[in-house]
Amino acid sequence: MDARRKRINRLKKIIIITVLILILVPIVLCIILFAKLNYTKSKLEDVEEKLDNLIAMRDDGEIIEKTNEETGEVFYVYATANKELKVGASKAQEDAKKVYLTIDDGPSAMTDRILEILDSYNVKATFFVNGRTDEASIEAYKKIVNAGHSIGIHTYSHNYDSVYASVESFASEVDSLRNLIKDVTGKDTNLFRFPGGSSTTLAKNTGIRPLIDYLNQNGYVYFDWNVSSGDSTAGGLSAEQIVANVTTHVGEFDTPVVLMHDSEAKATTVEALPYIIENLLNMGYEICAIDEDTTPVQHVIK
Repeated sequence: MDARRKRINRLKKIIIITVLILILVPIVLCIILFAKLNYTKSKLEDVEEKLDNLIAMRDDGEIIEKTNEETGEVFYVYATANKELKVGASKAQEDAKKVYLTIDDGPSAMTDRILEILDSYNVKATFFVNGRTDEASIEAYKKIVNAGHSIGIHTYSHNYDSVYASVESFASEVDSLRNLIKDVTGKDTNLFRFPGGSSTTLAKNTGIRPLIDYLNQNGYVYFDWNVSSGDSTAGGLSAEQIVANVTTHVGEFDTPVVLMHDSEAKATTVEALPYIIENLLNMGYEICAIDEDTTPVQHVIK
């Protein structure tokens, strides 16, 4: 009887512990999720407040035409009571320095804010997107194209195991996203960026060159980058560090192509974007979207 009673008591304990685990685990997960949602909401509110302040500042100013006394170059500045910001390409200088802002991994909850910032400065960028079919993402694809930005392919899943499993898998990842973008926006894009870049060491199954062959044979043009914002760094960077990474290195290249990212985790990237744009414009750059005339920046060329 004692042995039977012990077994029953042990079984009761197991049942009680199991029930407690089943109750507590969802509660803990909900608490963690709630904390993460609050953190993301706080970051979004901070970014929104800074952008609203920036737009308000712009609404207080006006566009003024100016002439460089030494060269005769005509240019335009956005003037407020406290500052002047060069905002347009020169009338007299058709070979103005160009810089290309490229934004990977979207659409995300940050995409609308990024588009608002770009629109507030009337500058264009290139979005290398992934494949998503939820309503918000479909609308984001349309907004990118309708706003005059370039849209490119960053593979459907961005899952390295799938993308680099075989040439056939790679082709499916690329072509399926191209078809989705075309169906949704009417835009047939041949712009492509490798997840990890063409110099990635993660294409272990295929190697990168057969994949480059596929792109070349099917009319795609792939773009890497030569200036990194550093916003993919583990742990994240501050907005100030991101701005410094971009503005410090753009002058090292004839065709600076800047790598940035669009995801919910990149709040500081969105925070940094207005200051990056202002610095680049003040440095005399024209901020452009990649098009068929843009010289490709490629880590691996065949």
